[in-house]
Amino acid sequence: MAKLKPIRIAIVRLGRAGSGMHGPELQGREDTFQIVTGCDLDVEHRQRFQEKCG
Repeated sequence: MAKLKPIRIAIVRLGRAGSGMHGPELQGREDTFQIVTGCDLDVEHRQRFQEKCG
């Protein structure tokens, strides 16, 4: 059986819930989920996300 590709995830709103809860929940599960982008109106939230996730 072929290995399935990870589900590609976008996190919308990178505040407390987005980067503090949902992001860490997906860590260690990269074989199943891949965070590919994040977006937020707040520049600081976007910068923090970029520093964590590249």
